[in-house]
Parts: sequence; C-alpha cells; structure tokens
Amino acid sequence: MSLLIRRAGAQQTVSLRLVPERDFFNAELIRQKLGLQVQELTRELATSMGLPFFGGFVVADVDKDSPAAEARMEKYFVVRGVDNQPARDLVELGRLVHAKRAGESVRLNVIAPPKRGSFGGFREGSVPVKLK
Repeated sequence: MSLLIRRAGAQQTVSLRLVPERDFFNAELIRQKLGLQVQELTRELATSMGLPFFGGFVVADVDKDSPAAEARMEKYFVVRGVDNQPARDLVELGRLVHAKRAGESVRLNVIAPPKRGSFGGFREGSVPVKLK
C-alpha cells in the first residue's frame, strides 16, 4: 500500500505493508516486555498438567534478571489478564501489555498453583510487574 503525504508544498510517497496483529502482538512481545515465556492454556494442556481449569496463559519459563523475575513470577503460574482486563488470546494479552510504556507497571492477574507439600489450593491474585 502506498501513502501520499503532502506537507508545506512538498510531497512524499511512503510504502506500507500491513501485517496480521498476531505477528506483532505475540508471545515474543510478552517475553521482551516482561521476561515471561507464556503458552496458551488450552483444555488439552490443562488436562495434561492436571489443572482443573483452562484458559489464560501458563508461564513456561521466567527469564533470569527480568521484570517478571524481580516480581517473583514463577513457572506454572497462569496469567488470566492485565490490570483486571481479561485476555482471551495472545493478541489481546500483547495489546494490553503494549499499551503501557517501558518503566510503567502492569498488574498481571494470576492463578498460582499450590506449593508442593502444601494443603492449600490454587491462589488467585495480582502481581505488579514493571515493563522493560
């Protein structure tokens, strides 16, 4: 697509290429901004992990020295949304995270699995994470 720009008597043509949102708002964006490697928690994945629910994004790994590591996010936490706004897919999650600038914080709505040897169940809450 070409875009013609006219300003102060001068004109310039700029070429644009539109890309699908999922090519930008994706798991790599989440990793770059937060230091979290996430995977969509499908029904099949939840069953294989022994989780009684599905939906959201399971934390597959936390990058060392990342904002998520500083916030004490852990592997197997499940991210359900950002700032109390649910995210149904990676595109929505990416949009919510990308809407904030580097240095700002987001509150990740998470479900934490029970600790080994603990009699407690799943814990639900929010974790503040400062964006890179």
